[in-house]
Amino acid sequence: MIKAPQLNSKFFQYILLAFVFYLLAALESSFFIHFSIYSAELNLVFISVFLLSFFTQSSGSSNVVSNIWAGSPMVSSTVLRAGIIGGLLLDLISIAPFGAFTITFLLVVLLIRKIQSFFDKSNISCFLIVFLISFLFFKICFSVLVMLLLLIFEQRFFFNSPFNWVLFIEILYNLFVVLLIFCIAKLK
Repeated sequence: MIKAPQLNSKFFQYILLAFVFYLLAALESSFFIHFSIYSAELNLVFISVFLLSFFTQSSGSSNVVSNIWAGSPMVSSTVLRAGIIGGLLLDLISIAPFGAFTITFLLVVLLIRKIQSFFDKSNISCFLIVFLISFLFFKICFSVLVMLLLLIFEQRFFFNSPFNWVLFIEILYNLFVVLLIFCIAKLK
């Protein structure tokens, strides 16, 4: 009798994570696009990566990423993989240069962990500050990365400034959803 190879629970955790991010990316690009407010859209994948980064406990083992950014708290491999998976899925369905979302999400995860070391996690003001800084960083970093990747690989210059009134509405829209999730999580 031939036995099937044993797969560890980490493998299934990452498959489940990829499936959830796939569903969120599909919902974000097909269903929630119809619920935009003055062209401001809900960014479910960013919200999920943010919540995982904010609420996941860091691992106690040494980590390559934490050694890159000296002094930062440990970043768990689950959070890094969530950033990679979420970024890759958005890269696959986006018209932006491939890799822009993945690199941006990895940088956002590192930024969230760095900022979090200065605040108390259970405080709602900390949650709001970290979300606002990371969302603005996400928008700026993504715009700059798209500009650089287009300049390097297609030899064309394109810069779309993320600073406009739609950004303000987008921040409020995403902030409302994140606060709703935060309040539901704190009630339990």
